[in-house]
Amino acid sequence: MWAIRMARRTATMAARLAVLSTVRHYENGGKGMTSCIRRPVDRRENEGRLLRSPHVSLPLLVAVCLTAAFVLSATSTALAWCGGVHLWAGEQATWLFRQGLPDPTCISRNPEWPIFPELLQQSYGWDPESSYDPGDPEDKTWVYENWDWIKRCSMKADDAVPSTLNHFWLMEEGLHDDPGYGTYNSWEKTYWLWIAACEAWHAGDLGWAYTNLGYCMHHIQDMLQPAHSNQDLHPGQGLVGGDDAIEEWFKDDAAIAMYSWDGSTGPPPGPEIPWPSRLADDNSDLLNDILNAGYWDAGSSYPVSDVADFLALADPSLPYNMQKFFYLLYWANQFGNYFASDDEDGVSNDYDPTGWLEGYPGFPPALPGGSSIHDWHGLIDNDDTCEHGNPTGRCRNDECDCDGDLTLISTWCYGGTFKVSPLLIDLFRRTVDGVPPVTTAEVTRLDGEPVVEWNNSPVTVQLIDATDYGNPGFRVSNVWKIWGLCDGNPPANYDAPSWGISEDGKHKVECMSTDMCGNVEQDQDIEVWIDMTPPEVTFPDLRPNYLTSENFIATWVATDAHSGVASEYALLDDVQEVTKGQVIDLAEMAGEHWLRVIAYDVAGNYADVFYYFEVFIDANSWARPVLDSDKTKGKGMFCAVEFPAPYDVRLIDMSTCTLAVGGTLDLTADDPVVGALAVLQAERMTGVGDSDGDHIRDRMLRFDKEQFVAALSGQVGDIPAVVRGGLLPDGMPRFLGVVTVPVFAPGG
Repeated sequence: MWAIRMARRTATMAARLAVLSTVRHYENGGKGMTSCIRRPVDRRENEGRLLRSPHVSLPLLVAVCLTAAFVLSATSTALAWCGGVHLWAGEQATWLFRQGLPDPTCISRNPEWPIFPELLQQSYGWDPESSYDPGDPEDKTWVYENWDWIKRCSMKADDAVPSTLNHFWLMEEGLHDDPGYGTYNSWEKTYWLWIAACEAWHAGDLGWAYTNLGYCMHHIQDMLQPAHSNQDLHPGQGLVGGDDAIEEWFKDDAAIAMYSWDGSTGPPPGPEIPWPSRLADDNSDLLNDILNAGYWDAGSSYPVSDVADFLALADPSLPYNMQKFFYLLYWANQFGNYFASDDEDGVSNDYDPTGWLEGYPGFPPALPGGSSIHDWHGLIDNDDTCEHGNPTGRCRNDECDCDGDLTLISTWCYGGTFKVSPLLIDLFRRTVDGVPPVTTAEVTRLDGEPVVEWNNSPVTVQLIDATDYGNPGFRVSNVWKIWGLCDGNPPANYDAPSWGISEDGKHKVECMSTDMCGNVEQDQDIEVWIDMTPPEVTFPDLRPNYLTSENFIATWVATDAHSGVASEYALLDDVQEVTKGQVIDLAEMAGEHWLRVIAYDVAGNYADVFYYFEVFIDANSWARPVLDSDKTKGKGMFCAVEFPAPYDVRLIDMSTCTLAVGGTLDLTADDPVVGALAVLQAERMTGVGDSDGDHIRDRMLRFDKEQFVAALSGQVGDIPAVVRGGLLPDGMPRFLGVVTVPVFAPGG
């Protein structure tokens, strides 16, 4: 059976190639008008399992069997880019999503985890080494991690002879291949592979889903090989010649030899190739640009059915993100199509319907040895022996690159595989599941009170569960990890994320639960505001000392660094409620007082602050002149003290009375009398009288004149002084009197 099956496959390919050589549009000027029938991909076909072609009869198969066997035994199946290139590009693309790296298309808020966790999950599938004849579809006993399915199957899409014909697409020929070929072009084939991958994922058959995604990756990478995007079938035109020059030269370890690169350190060195730029939108403008450029219209030689299919492709409601998928294939196709291949000129970028290749950064103007980048004659010398031996190690596998054209093509096109491959994976995960989970959090206060906007008790935030959501019509990928960060910091316990928050300030817990497709929750932030510090109350405009002749203005400043002041309340002496800025007459308030301010902040903390001050009786005082002479009659000097109403000089307690010689008043100081040269204690006090005849009672206090004169150290003139004292019975309230003492020198 194996021999019969292989003979039938071999004959079928030969027949198809024979038909192909006679119907290619640029050889006979036209295409067949019969539309190729599209059908869903059967899993049992596994990307290319041979079905008997309706266009090739069994007698024809028998007739060409032996001939084809001889021809194909001398040629090799087209391994576009060779298996090694598919391996390296596929492994690198999956590696980007397996590591904790920044997501190139939607920056993850949690770089600590892999971008696409499902790639690390193991799945059952058919043996990729024999996937073109899987046998019983239920006999899926091979197990790989999903990234490995992608990598392995990105290498295996060429393993059946007729399948190779599915890997070419000259875009100018339309969306469909001529049905006379008995096969699909790359776009047609990949269209169904993409659908198969998406539907298998939805059914939970991940091994099959990532198998087909690997096949899709292979096809897209093939579009960056100029022979494939120029529809330059190889081996050679008309089944002659060997493999394609760029493939033959670049296979095996060429990437390592050229770039000192083994697939583990990122994309290879070379030009910085811009990412495809239009993947983020619905691409309808791009598709309409192509349509309006004149391709596939009813007036052309291409099938009218292409127009209808293209209009359907331009419909933004097309499922499975088919527009974006088409754009990736289109981008790769036009990129590879820019360069020549063995038997075909590269297609001039004048033919590019959207013009995006015009002025593409860094594109070379010509191949070495050719008149332009599109001149395939520039590749003719690659099959010749290098005239100068192999001085730079550029001759491999009977292909020489002394003029550098193969290096030039491989650098640009091979580098392009490292742009499009990860974008394909990213498009797939967002197509099947682009919706993140939603975290359930429990937020509590330590004191048991309800959590409010501003809290004056420590708060605990615990992430207890998450519910995953999916794209419409798809299953969910399920939650991979319940996760979050508090002020950018991870939880102490990774398996049960929680944070105890007690530091004053505004805190943010970012819920970042992630599903198996790597969708990270972005929109749920839990704000926790803590303020356990009471407000601060200050009295910048008050003094510790006042006189009964003044007013007291009740002023204070209440501030709060976090939640803000909510209310302020003030009392004078705990009796009289006062308002901020209230003016209080002190005429009858001599004595000690306090202003009490109670301020609450929004969080409920409060400050209860007292400001103490003293009101002195503003006494009217004067002194008799003093003669600075030993002959001064008597030893005493006298100061009069007179009080304003309602205070009574009869209550003066002489034992508390002093005279500050040279002193002045500073009511802002704790002790209002400053600068005294000496402080004299009162010796005697007269009875109540009216020494100045103003009908206000006063009393005279006598101080030691010799001590006064001694304190002056010879000073004469008007000497400032302050007399003060207290009233019976306990020395309160107190009085202050500013005195000017005339002092004369002998003979003055």
